[in-house]
Amino acid sequence: MTLDTIVTGSKLTAIANAIRAKTGGSSQLTLDQMATEVAGITGTDRLKNRIMALTYGDTYDYDLVASDFPAEGIDAFAFYEDQHIRDVVLPADNANITEITSTMFLGSSLRSLTLPPRTDGESWSMKSRGLLSGASSIDGCWFASCYGLERIDLSEVASVTRYSGSSGMFSGCSHLTDVQLPSSAQFGVFAQDFSHCSSLRAIELPDGATASTSSNTSGLFRNCTGLKTADLGTGIAALNGSSYGTASFSGCTSIERIILRKSDAMVTLSSQGYLFATSSSNVVPARLEGIYVPDGLVATYKADACWSLWSDYIKAMSDL
Repeated sequence: MTLDTIVTGSKLTAIANAIRAKTGGSSQLTLDQMATEVAGITGTDRLKNRIMALTYGDTYDYDLVASDFPAEGIDAFAFYEDQHIRDVVLPADNANITEITSTMFLGSSLRSLTLPPRTDGESWSMKSRGLLSGASSIDGCWFASCYGLERIDLSEVASVTRYSGSSGMFSGCSHLTDVQLPSSAQFGVFAQDFSHCSSLRAIELPDGATASTSSNTSGLFRNCTGLKTADLGTGIAALNGSSYGTASFSGCTSIERIILRKSDAMVTLSSQGYLFATSSSNVVPARLEGIYVPDGLVATYKADACWSLWSDYIKAMSDL
């Protein structure tokens, strides 16, 4: 259905008749018309799917395009746990809608999100916040538990603010297949940002995306069982090689290629070097073809105490 679907059905007859009596109009009202003509229902309520919920609680899935958003903006919890929202394109020229908070879409049924290039001189930003004042339990979990999320384009985001301890930006997004990240992306302590994204086949991190220590990439792709190619860009400086499920690629049973583009120094691997471990054993994924590094650093990787465990798989970037 779309927002202009005609309201029909016996459960709505009384409402439609009341509106017709009040306005002198037809009972065949669209949802947009009902939103504007029923006292007490605002544009923001319409965005949050209140019309159908307040009338008779029916399931009503809806999409949003730029023109659907009110000029006054939306609040930080606009679609929190909303189980009816699907595909969203945010407005490029609304100065009151520039920030994606960590509570805006959390736990919703969002299927796709697009942030277009700004046309008003403003910038997109992402900011962590807790559900309660001073709370940090969900800081940085913008799309965690959005189980239906398939596609998301955040490439236009200019800044990302995460608290230390932030975790799980896309954790549990088991249908995610296409993600475009901003160059400002940060992977934080106990990140697990893509954990359990089991439908993700390939990931390409932009060069500006950063993770400076192994704890920043703890469980980063944990249980991404469908992941085949991970291109980590130049900003990833360390990977977690610990055991007990905290390795960066723990449970990535389909992984074929890992590409490490940092060229000024080797990407460090934490002490145990168990890059794919789900337990204390050193797991070798059956499909692993190669760990590709800059040509001039191949010997450095092979000689490193931790990376030497993967010496047979370390290959030059030129072999790609």
